[in-house]
Amino acid sequence: MSTVSDSPSLATPEQASRHNGLHLILLLACVLAAFGCWLQWRSLDSMQSTVHAQATALNRMSTDAAHIASLQATPRRASERSRRNEEFLAQVDAALAKSGLERSCWQDSLPQTPRRESNSPYVRHTTQLFLEAVNLEPFITFLWNLLHNDATLSLTALQLSAPRTDSKDDHWNAKASFTYVIYAPNSK
Repeated sequence: MSTVSDSPSLATPEQASRHNGLHLILLLACVLAAFGCWLQWRSLDSMQSTVHAQATALNRMSTDAAHIASLQATPRRASERSRRNEEFLAQVDAALAKSGLERSCWQDSLPQTPRRESNSPYVRHTTQLFLEAVNLEPFITFLWNLLHNDATLSLTALQLSAPRTDSKDDHWNAKASFTYVIYAPNSK
Protein backbone atom coordinates (compact mmCIF):
# COMPACT_ATOMS: atom_id res chain seq x y z
CA MET A 1 0.00 0.00 0.00
CA SER A 2 1.33 3.35 -0.95
CA THR A 3 1.00 6.57 0.99
CA VAL A 4 0.38 9.93 -0.58
CA SER A 5 2.49 12.78 0.57
CA ASP A 6 2.35 16.49 -0.17
CA SER A 7 5.65 16.44 -1.93
CA PRO A 8 5.37 16.83 -5.71
CA SER A 9 8.14 14.36 -6.34
CA LEU A 10 6.05 11.66 -4.75
CA ALA A 11 2.86 12.55 -6.66
CA THR A 12 1.40 9.93 -8.85
CA PRO A 13 1.40 10.40 -12.60
CA GLU A 14 -2.35 10.84 -12.49
CA GLN A 15 -2.07 13.70 -9.99
CA ALA A 16 0.79 15.31 -11.92
CA SER A 17 -1.26 15.17 -15.12
CA ARG A 18 -4.24 16.73 -13.36
CA HIS A 19 -1.94 19.38 -11.84
CA ASN A 20 -0.43 20.19 -15.27
CA GLY A 21 -3.93 20.37 -16.81
CA LEU A 22 -4.98 22.92 -14.16
CA HIS A 23 -1.82 24.94 -14.90
CA LEU A 24 -2.66 24.89 -18.61
CA ILE A 25 -6.26 25.98 -17.96
CA LEU A 26 -5.01 28.74 -15.63
CA LEU A 27 -2.42 29.80 -18.22
CA LEU A 28 -5.06 29.80 -20.97
CA ALA A 29 -7.41 31.87 -18.75
CA CYS A 30 -4.59 34.38 -18.14
CA VAL A 31 -3.80 34.57 -21.88
CA LEU A 32 -7.51 35.12 -22.67
CA ALA A 33 -7.77 37.79 -19.96
CA ALA A 34 -4.65 39.54 -21.31
CA PHE A 35 -6.04 39.34 -24.85
CA GLY A 36 -9.37 40.81 -23.63
CA CYS A 37 -7.52 43.65 -21.89
CA TRP A 38 -5.52 44.31 -25.05
CA LEU A 39 -8.74 44.42 -27.12
CA GLN A 40 -10.33 46.80 -24.59
CA TRP A 41 -7.26 49.05 -24.72
CA ARG A 42 -7.38 49.08 -28.54
CA SER A 43 -11.09 49.93 -28.42
CA LEU A 44 -10.50 52.78 -25.96
CA ASP A 45 -7.57 54.04 -28.03
CA SER A 46 -9.76 53.98 -31.13
CA MET A 47 -12.54 55.83 -29.29
CA GLN A 48 -10.04 58.40 -28.06
CA SER A 49 -8.89 58.99 -31.65
CA THR A 50 -12.50 59.31 -32.80
CA VAL A 51 -13.36 61.75 -30.00
CA HIS A 52 -10.26 63.80 -30.81
CA ALA A 53 -11.19 63.90 -34.52
CA GLN A 54 -14.76 64.91 -33.68
CA ALA A 55 -13.55 67.63 -31.29
CA THR A 56 -11.25 68.97 -34.01
CA ALA A 57 -14.13 68.94 -36.53
CA LEU A 58 -16.44 70.67 -34.04
CA ASN A 59 -13.81 73.32 -33.39
CA ARG A 60 -13.46 73.90 -37.16
CA MET A 61 -17.24 74.13 -37.51
CA SER A 62 -17.42 76.66 -34.66
CA THR A 63 -14.73 78.74 -36.32
CA ASP A 64 -16.55 78.54 -39.66
CA ALA A 65 -19.87 79.49 -38.03
CA ALA A 66 -18.27 82.53 -36.41
CA HIS A 67 -16.77 83.52 -39.78
CA ILE A 68 -20.15 83.12 -41.50
CA ALA A 69 -21.82 85.23 -38.81
CA SER A 70 -19.23 87.98 -39.27
CA LEU A 71 -19.76 87.90 -43.05
CA GLN A 72 -23.53 88.16 -42.61
CA ALA A 73 -23.06 91.25 -40.47
CA THR A 74 -21.07 93.05 -43.16
CA PRO A 75 -22.53 94.50 -46.31
CA ARG A 76 -21.93 92.68 -49.57
CA ARG A 77 -20.31 95.66 -51.22
CA ALA A 78 -18.64 98.63 -49.64
CA SER A 79 -17.47 101.83 -51.24
CA GLU A 80 -13.95 102.99 -50.57
CA ARG A 81 -14.94 106.57 -49.87
CA SER A 82 -17.84 108.82 -49.16
CA ARG A 83 -19.02 110.57 -52.30
CA ARG A 84 -20.61 113.89 -52.96
CA ASN A 85 -24.31 113.83 -53.72
CA GLU A 86 -23.57 115.42 -57.12
CA GLU A 87 -21.74 112.24 -58.17
CA PHE A 88 -24.79 110.12 -57.42
CA LEU A 89 -27.11 112.58 -59.17
CA ALA A 90 -24.90 112.44 -62.29
CA GLN A 91 -25.27 108.64 -62.22
CA VAL A 92 -29.05 109.04 -61.94
CA ASP A 93 -29.08 111.45 -64.87
CA ALA A 94 -27.04 109.03 -67.03
CA ALA A 95 -29.28 106.07 -66.11
CA LEU A 96 -32.41 108.11 -66.94
CA ALA A 97 -31.02 109.00 -70.37
CA LYS A 98 -29.97 105.40 -71.05
CA SER A 99 -33.39 104.00 -70.09
CA GLY A 100 -35.40 106.38 -72.25
CA LEU A 101 -37.15 108.15 -69.37
CA GLU A 102 -37.58 111.90 -69.65
CA ARG A 103 -35.53 113.93 -67.19
CA SER A 104 -38.72 115.84 -66.34
CA CYS A 105 -40.14 112.75 -64.57
CA TRP A 106 -37.39 113.09 -61.96
CA GLN A 107 -38.96 115.36 -59.37
CA ASP A 108 -36.57 115.39 -56.44
CA SER A 109 -33.77 113.67 -54.59
CA LEU A 110 -33.33 113.70 -50.86
CA PRO A 111 -30.03 112.57 -49.30
CA GLN A 112 -30.48 111.12 -45.82
CA THR A 113 -28.16 111.62 -42.86
CA PRO A 114 -25.49 108.88 -42.93
CA ARG A 115 -26.07 106.19 -40.29
CA ARG A 116 -23.53 103.86 -38.72
CA GLU A 117 -24.42 100.18 -38.93
CA SER A 118 -24.88 98.86 -35.38
CA ASN A 119 -21.66 97.43 -33.92
CA SER A 120 -19.84 97.58 -37.23
CA PRO A 121 -17.25 99.73 -38.96
CA TYR A 122 -19.68 100.58 -41.81
CA VAL A 123 -21.60 103.80 -42.44
CA ARG A 124 -24.77 103.66 -44.56
CA HIS A 125 -25.50 106.54 -47.00
CA THR A 126 -29.03 106.65 -48.42
CA THR A 127 -30.62 108.92 -51.02
CA GLN A 128 -34.31 108.90 -51.89
CA LEU A 129 -35.41 109.62 -55.46
CA PHE A 130 -38.89 110.76 -56.42
CA LEU A 131 -40.11 110.18 -59.96
CA GLU A 132 -43.57 110.92 -61.36
CA ALA A 133 -45.56 109.51 -64.25
CA VAL A 134 -43.08 106.81 -65.24
CA ASN A 135 -43.92 103.83 -67.38
CA LEU A 136 -42.90 100.61 -65.62
CA GLU A 137 -40.74 99.08 -68.37
CA PRO A 138 -38.39 102.09 -68.77
CA PHE A 139 -38.43 102.58 -65.00
CA ILE A 140 -37.20 99.01 -64.43
CA THR A 141 -34.56 99.61 -67.11
CA PHE A 142 -33.54 102.79 -65.25
CA LEU A 143 -33.17 100.86 -61.98
CA TRP A 144 -31.16 98.13 -63.69
CA ASN A 145 -28.85 100.66 -65.40
CA LEU A 146 -28.22 102.55 -62.17
CA LEU A 147 -27.48 99.41 -60.13
CA HIS A 148 -25.55 97.64 -62.89
CA ASN A 149 -23.17 100.57 -63.39
CA ASP A 150 -22.31 100.91 -59.68
CA ALA A 151 -21.79 97.67 -57.77
CA THR A 152 -21.70 99.51 -54.44
CA LEU A 153 -25.29 100.77 -54.79
CA SER A 154 -28.27 98.79 -53.62
CA LEU A 155 -31.98 99.48 -53.89
CA THR A 156 -33.19 99.39 -50.28
CA ALA A 157 -36.79 100.57 -50.71
CA LEU A 158 -39.24 100.99 -53.57
CA GLN A 159 -42.72 102.39 -53.41
CA LEU A 160 -45.01 102.67 -56.43
CA SER A 161 -48.27 104.57 -56.35
CA ALA A 162 -50.89 105.49 -58.93
CA PRO A 163 -50.78 109.10 -60.10
CA ARG A 164 -53.52 111.40 -58.80
CA THR A 165 -54.75 112.26 -62.28
CA ASP A 166 -57.51 110.36 -64.05
CA SER A 167 -55.13 109.30 -66.79
CA LYS A 168 -55.64 105.77 -68.07
CA ASP A 169 -51.99 105.51 -69.12
CA ASP A 170 -49.76 102.92 -67.51
CA HIS A 171 -47.82 105.50 -65.50
CA TRP A 172 -46.77 105.38 -61.88
CA ASN A 173 -45.19 107.59 -59.26
CA ALA A 174 -42.11 106.04 -57.72
CA LYS A 175 -40.13 106.60 -54.55
CA ALA A 176 -36.87 104.67 -54.53
CA SER A 177 -34.17 104.59 -51.85
CA PHE A 178 -30.62 103.84 -52.95
CA THR A 179 -27.93 103.04 -50.44
CA TYR A 180 -24.19 102.56 -50.44
CA VAL A 181 -21.96 101.82 -47.47
CA ILE A 182 -18.42 102.87 -46.75
CA TYR A 183 -15.85 101.35 -44.46
CA ALA A 184 -15.24 103.92 -41.74
CA PRO A 185 -14.18 102.37 -38.42
CA ASN A 186 -14.77 104.32 -35.23
CA SER A 187 -11.67 106.18 -34.13
CA LYS A 188 -11.70 105.88 -30.34
